[in-house]
Amino acid sequence: MIKKSLFITLMVLVRFVYADGNKTVESKIEKVTVYLDGAQVTRSAQANITTGKTEIKFGNLSPYIDKSSILVSTKGGLTVVSVVTQANKLTEQKKKEEVTQLEKRREEFNKKLEDENNIKEVYDEGIEILKKNQLVNSQHTDLKIVDLKAAMDFHQQRLSTLKSSLLVSERVIKKLNDTIAVIDAQLQTLNAKKDPSTSDLIVTVNAKQTTEASFTISYFVNYAGWFPTYDFRVDDISKPISVSYRANVHQNTGEDWKDVKLTLSNAEPKTSGVIPNLRTWYLPQNTGYTKTNFNYTNAYPGWTPDPGLMEVKGRVYDDYNKPLFGATIIVKGTTIGTTSDYDGNYSIKLPPGSNYLTVSYIGYTTQDIPAFSNHINIKMTQFSNNLDEVAVGNANTNAMYFSARTAGAEQAKEKIAYIEPMVNIETNETFSPTTYSFEIQMPYSIPNDGKTYAVDIKQQDIPATYVYKCTPKLDKEAFLMANIIDWNDYNFLDGEANLYFEGTYLGKTLLNTAVENDTIEISLGHDKGVTVTRTKLKDIGKKTFLGDKKITSRAFEIAVRNNKKQPINILVLDQFPVSTQKEIEVDKQEYNEASLDNASGKLTWNLQISAANEKKVSFKYAVKYPKDYHILLE
Repeated sequence: MIKKSLFITLMVLVRFVYADGNKTVESKIEKVTVYLDGAQVTRSAQANITTGKTEIKFGNLSPYIDKSSILVSTKGGLTVVSVVTQANKLTEQKKKEEVTQLEKRREEFNKKLEDENNIKEVYDEGIEILKKNQLVNSQHTDLKIVDLKAAMDFHQQRLSTLKSSLLVSERVIKKLNDTIAVIDAQLQTLNAKKDPSTSDLIVTVNAKQTTEASFTISYFVNYAGWFPTYDFRVDDISKPISVSYRANVHQNTGEDWKDVKLTLSNAEPKTSGVIPNLRTWYLPQNTGYTKTNFNYTNAYPGWTPDPGLMEVKGRVYDDYNKPLFGATIIVKGTTIGTTSDYDGNYSIKLPPGSNYLTVSYIGYTTQDIPAFSNHINIKMTQFSNNLDEVAVGNANTNAMYFSARTAGAEQAKEKIAYIEPMVNIETNETFSPTTYSFEIQMPYSIPNDGKTYAVDIKQQDIPATYVYKCTPKLDKEAFLMANIIDWNDYNFLDGEANLYFEGTYLGKTLLNTAVENDTIEISLGHDKGVTVTRTKLKDIGKKTFLGDKKITSRAFEIAVRNNKKQPINILVLDQFPVSTQKEIEVDKQEYNEASLDNASGKLTWNLQISAANEKKVSFKYAVKYPKDYHILLE
């Protein structure tokens, strides 16, 4: 009896010691710093720690943690002995509310489908019985003609009613099947994760005495990021420009960010901070040696970048030709981005020198697409480790096929959800010599659903000087330009901007920060209040001959009318031709009040035009060239 009591006491003591030596502690995400690619997550936790060594498990963490980035700090007189991460295949990520609702709807439609199939079966059996009964009746030759006719009429009427009901039932069944197929496709997309598991963080600590300890856990995760967009509003060219700066944040990290303190940074933590070592460059003695630099043109034979391509439009769709709503399109190597609309359509501006688009969607393989046309339809293929190629369809040609690189678990862009702030925007800007960040003061929630959420960064009025520009040789519209001095003070990134002028939406423009001076020029679109005409003057253009040479003259008049209620400043651009051969001579005969760049032949008139007034300028030139030459002079 004594031995039994000692054994029970020992077992209780062992369980007590084991329970104190191994603890599972819940942690909460308090702060997230979102980078252009990736995010730094900071969690907090509280736990009562007993004397001695204790192993603490923090569960339900992202499966995409960069192990080298984990930092654990404690308060309460503890010493951290070790930190280990492990995948938890038994505990999967929390199911999304959207998935739960869709599964519930699918179950409801499946029940309706089952009921409708039963109704259809009744109609089928009724029709079959009528057909057999009609055959039996026709064999009774002793029936009177009147009775036989009445029986046949009854059968025909009843058969017609059953067939009509059957047709309606079959249509209902088809509609239910179509609806269930759509729900299944959406569920397949939402559930398409490379790794649905979670991570556990095992922290071993040593305590000299029992204490209430606090923990701060920080780590870097992939599959998150943001890109900027802007709203530019000009109500009057005598007033500053109003700029709304907005971040489009997305994350598919495997954990929800609920009511967290959000910080947006333009830093690139994935980029090495170590300066490269310039080694001695030895030229090979073998003269047959050539060094081939890999470039995208080599990867896509037959394609060369088009420097004049300024915008790409198209449609993003799946294997079943259904549009993908919320796919993300980024100009590769920049922060310029957009998302596809409900019909899968997208439109994105291209800055000079950018020739590739990166397209991603949850559950689908990320693609780098060459901007080979101003209209590109993009077919997305669901993620597969064996993916060899993806199709990119041009609207005007047959499909073109390019090899694509698998980018791991895909970032998700299903929908843009604008989070309306409950209070005025409060943002703290932090600047360092190489990066800057925006600390959003109000808490935000960014679910683990891959959707893009708009977060207001700031709104401010920025002093600007306004000038109109026009190139009537190419476009008869006058464009309003806003020049912002010391633009680096406003921490702008490349991005698309919505334009509003005098209360009217004008479309989109591109904020391109790749300038080498302290003034950035932003195009605010064309203004119908300024009209421009370019007219070729008559009696000019007759050919004359001088020996074996031919002389052709041209003269143009440009008229600019200001229909606005205030004076404007406008730059009018045109050009003289520039000869590249000594046999061709250009005589710049007349260009009143214009400045001339001799190297390029560019003419610039800087005009001040008062309200409801018009100014005219003109220029004239002659070209002497051999008689057998055919030259385009306009």
